[in-house]
Amino acid sequence: MLDSYTTRYNAYIPEVVAYQKSLDQLSERWNLLSLLGQMSNIGMDISETRQAFSNLSEQLLQRLCEETVKKLSTELGAKAQVAIDILIRNLFERTADIGFLAMDTIICDFAAMNHVAQKEALASLQSRFDAYIEKYSVYSDVLLFDLEGILIASTKSEKLGKSIDKAFIYEALHSSKEYVESFGIYPLVSEKESLLYSYRVCDTNGTPLAVLCLVFKFQDEMRVIISSLIEGEKWADILLLDENNQTIYSSSPFHYTLGSPQKTALKAFDIVPFAGQEYVAKTQRTKGYQGFMGLGWQGHALMPLSFAFQQKQAHIPFTEEQIKIIKNSSLFSEEFTSIPTKAEAIQRRLDMTIWNGNVQIANQKSGDNSFSKSLLNEISRTGAQTKKTFEESISNLNWTVVASFINDAAFKAKLAIDIMDRNLYERANDCRWWALSPVFIHALRGEHKEFSHIKKEHGSTITEVLSAINSLYTVYSNLFMFDAQGHVIAVSQEKYAHLVGKRIGAHYIAQTLALKNSKEYVVSPFEKTDLYEGGYTYVYSAPIFTPQSKEAQGGIGIV
Repeated sequence: MLDSYTTRYNAYIPEVVAYQKSLDQLSERWNLLSLLGQMSNIGMDISETRQAFSNLSEQLLQRLCEETVKKLSTELGAKAQVAIDILIRNLFERTADIGFLAMDTIICDFAAMNHVAQKEALASLQSRFDAYIEKYSVYSDVLLFDLEGILIASTKSEKLGKSIDKAFIYEALHSSKEYVESFGIYPLVSEKESLLYSYRVCDTNGTPLAVLCLVFKFQDEMRVIISSLIEGEKWADILLLDENNQTIYSSSPFHYTLGSPQKTALKAFDIVPFAGQEYVAKTQRTKGYQGFMGLGWQGHALMPLSFAFQQKQAHIPFTEEQIKIIKNSSLFSEEFTSIPTKAEAIQRRLDMTIWNGNVQIANQKSGDNSFSKSLLNEISRTGAQTKKTFEESISNLNWTVVASFINDAAFKAKLAIDIMDRNLYERANDCRWWALSPVFIHALRGEHKEFSHIKKEHGSTITEVLSAINSLYTVYSNLFMFDAQGHVIAVSQEKYAHLVGKRIGAHYIAQTLALKNSKEYVVSPFEKTDLYEGGYTYVYSAPIFTPQSKEAQGGIGIV
């Protein structure tokens, strides 16, 4: 009998159903042939062969079912894991965004103004917020609240003067973390659930002046993440569940509605009920990113049980050499690799039985042997059919296991490229925004453009800002600022301090200084650089413009 775990899936796996039927029919024939063999005049006994066939049939069906279920479990589990982990990695960067933007001197100065001055400066601040959203397209709005929770600045003027829950403001003002992550319904933001990142804005003495908030495009970003994971899938869906197992994102919102409760499958791949139907599902918690775990959300991948095993993958026959590799590979268990060996042993035993029977018939000098001859012929035909069925099912089993490894490797390879692309896209946003820092612009706007003067007057301040940015954005090895001649003015990491004053002759520096607006950036070739201790990497750079000049007066580079 198959174990209780796999028997639940038998009826839904076409290959198992087909082979079960074929093997059952063969089993009935072997039972009959065994009985007839004992009745023949040569006293043929094939009961051991019949029992060996029965045992191997059961083992083969169990392994085929287990490996088919394991393959689907691996695929759904990987999708659920990647969905939550990519999101968490994305949100980790959001915590850095709010921390850095809350230190923006233009925002700090605005928060310190009286109401009259704020009214006059509002348009300028809104333009800065618009510029931020243009570069960081993951946000739909930037909000600035006074200490009472009244909205005093936003990209959406119609919201000004409205208030938010004071508990929200209190948490941002008193949090010991460098950010506050909030998910819920905030009418001022939207009638639907919103994901917000907030932090207090302080003066130079650390006294809170206001609360800054970034509105994350949660549903949009989830759609981007999930769409690539279920591309080409007909029945699979991926949900995001909160800490209470409620649906907060659904790849099929008309079926798995937002807010609907889900039964999770955290410990193992399982059958779960939903809306009167059964689904196979796998739920995964995040592995976290640099210690950041988010709000306890979970990835949940599922598909209808009735269609879960219907997807067919092209079956490529194995060569003899490939079969040898499979038999000797450490990826396959002894129980798995023993199946072909046992099938061959049964066939050898059967061949020997037929040979012995023919010898006995030949040695008999009298009697009618037509029945025994017919029986041997039938045993031979049944043996050939059994061999063919075993070969087909073993080949199917081999392919199921190998396909699982191939699919997993292909999925991870595609994932690596997707993560790299998303990562590099964020780098372009960062360098362009940081190039708009008032501290950097102020350092380059003076009459004296000599490196020595800029370094003497502004070097320490620039270093402090670069170091503060790097402490928040830990994906970077180093940040540096350079003047119009390519001299390094400051770096974010002490171990690269020896580069200060040196001129970077790399072509990407000249390209950066030749750019004509702050929307543009340059990426270096993937090559060795002293900016990365002689290792291979990309360097992203953006120009720094001053109000009185149309030419770049310097730039910022991120490694």
